[in-house]
Amino acid sequence: MASPDLDNIYSAACKITLDGAELGHTQEGIRYQAGHIFRDRNVDKYGDTPADIIHVGDFMRVMCRVTEETYGNLTTVYPLAAVAGTSTAYLGETPGTKGSTVTKLLVLESLIAADSFKLVIHKAVAKEAPAETEASPGGDRVWDVTFEALIDETQDDGKLLGYVTVNT
Repeated sequence: MASPDLDNIYSAACKITLDGAELGHTQEGIRYQAGHIFRDRNVDKYGDTPADIIHVGDFMRVMCRVTEETYGNLTTVYPLAAVAGTSTAYLGETPGTKGSTVTKLLVLESLIAADSFKLVIHKAVAKEAPAETEASPGGDRVWDVTFEALIDETQDDGKLLGYVTVNT
């Protein structure tokens, strides 16, 4: 571990693109989660105390609030919507459609040139879209969206979801 250095603390907004198309302005930053998923291995001798933990998968997800109300962003937050013309998306898909049919390359990059932060998800799908969007004189219409990483079998083992690059 390196010595403490205040120059290693970064604060910056991110540019977010989906298959190369910018989602535009976001609000309240972008949050991401990535990590391993484990299960406990127990043996009778030690009761409920784990004897080991076994890696059973990994996850990456990005949460953001999309502020620009455009048709492109509408079809991003509701990827299974049936499209009509250039301004309407119909909702109400019959259950069973695979999310893998609508994945896209998701890239987040710091807007500060000196900051090399970059997060890439090879196959991202908008898993959770807003259940509630405000439409009132006192607020802006925004869409909260959570992108989830799916396995990309074209990638090497250890790189199946994507990657994160940080400053050195």
